[in-house]
Amino acid sequence: ASARVDYFNISDSNTLVTSDVKLISSLRPLGNAIKPYAGIETRKASMSSGNYWSPTNGYGSLYGGLSGDWTVNDWSLFGSAQVGLALYGDAGTSWSLSGGVRRWLTDNFALSMLLWGMRSERSGAEYRAQSANVVLEKVWR
Repeated sequence: ASARVDYFNISDSNTLVTSDVKLISSLRPLGNAIKPYAGIETRKASMSSGNYWSPTNGYGSLYGGLSGDWTVNDWSLFGSAQVGLALYGDAGTSWSLSGGVRRWLTDNFALSMLLWGMRSERSGAEYRAQSANVVLEKVWR
């Protein structure tokens, strides 16, 4: 399980509170590498701003999905698929997909490529986002 609460006091006099609680099941009905999970995500702003996502009616979403990771020698492959349902406020249905690969170059360095995409409803409007990243990781010992 993991939980996070963020409180932002923004320079435009707005306050924004976000939270995420995620439970990862110990059950492995699809094998050891695939993990089911579920969670609740919230967001609330004291005033609306056109500069960033600031739902004054609040946003609450229940989500669930599967994540998996596989490692062979110096290679790792990982991914997840998630769907969400509105609980309250400006939330709507959502989905997201992510995946990536990591190659350990040495004992201390790895190179990764990550892909992510999502679609949700926010304040009654469709919202989509995608990202692609290449990351050089350094393990500090």
